[in-house]
Amino acid sequence: MQESDLTPMLRVHGGKRGSHGGGVIDFSSNVCDLGPPASVLEAIRNASGDDLSSYPDPGYPVLRAAISGYSGRPPEEILPVNGSVEAFYLACQALRPRRTFIISPSFCEYGLAAQSVGAVVEEHVLREEDGFALDPVAAGRLARGADLVFLCNPASPTGRLHPLAAVLEFAAHVKPPSVLLVDEAFIDFCALPGEVSAARRVGESMWVSRSLTKFFALAGLRVGYLLCPRDAVERLESISPPWRVNSLAESAAVTALSDTGYIERIPAVLARERESFARRLEETGLLKVYPAVANFLLARIKRPGLTSGELAGRLLDRGFLVRDASSFSGLDERYIRLAVRSEADNAALANALEEVGRQ
Repeated sequence: MQESDLTPMLRVHGGKRGSHGGGVIDFSSNVCDLGPPASVLEAIRNASGDDLSSYPDPGYPVLRAAISGYSGRPPEEILPVNGSVEAFYLACQALRPRRTFIISPSFCEYGLAAQSVGAVVEEHVLREEDGFALDPVAAGRLARGADLVFLCNPASPTGRLHPLAAVLEFAAHVKPPSVLLVDEAFIDFCALPGEVSAARRVGESMWVSRSLTKFFALAGLRVGYLLCPRDAVERLESISPPWRVNSLAESAAVTALSDTGYIERIPAVLARERESFARRLEETGLLKVYPAVANFLLARIKRPGLTSGELAGRLLDRGFLVRDASSFSGLDERYIRLAVRSEADNAALANALEEVGRQ
């Protein structure tokens, strides 16, 4: 287990294609390459002047109803947020944890949110030799006494799905008033998300955050939601600004959540391309690729002496932007993360990796 002091953690994110000029194919972002849904683009095109000049309803009854229908939780247990990252910061502001526990490798914003309120951050790093699997008993024992615990499922950057039974066994170690916040930003990519999600188990000591920016490709609009008990929603609303979600984002979210064609089609299409891409990457001989259920793949560089930074640089010279995963706590300079894109883009990147391998 690692502990951090109040020295700020690194804030590193993918999706910086705009910093590298035109012609770069972005494999660094974990936003779905198959979206946004056509229905969402149509809804935005049809937005009127009144839609833009009017404030959204700060209670978000329409958005809450749409999320309720999608998640299975009642509207009073739903907090719409400006992307799920806002949920992490609001949770930290409301709970004021002294000790925060994070299952890593993980998203940097969990620790940054905790540090923003002065919390000590402890991390339990899952082992590569175990396939980054969660041992709920061992991790649960370490998490005891933490005020706020973060778990991403499916995990980023590993792409691994922790079985719901393991999540619930781990959650049993987090007792009220402590809270386990399960980040399910990538749960929609699973074939049967309702069967693997912790949303049905939301309660006093387990909250669930979701993002619409990944699966529905709405990252530029910033919209997500937090599922938690009604009294927690009221408390969080009392410390947050009104109009967290703008009118266009609300319209996009409501439309996306009702687009059953997109919701049912994308997981299967993505899964086929992900498995094909993983095989192609393994065939280059340069990478070991880990099994995943999301729209990205974590890979370890097999060539001794070739670092993730060097490989990222060589690929950028060839027009491909990839995520150097060494910035993730628990990973080192042997790892990169790759988004799953179109068949043509994926094949082009694999060819570039073969070129690097021949050098």
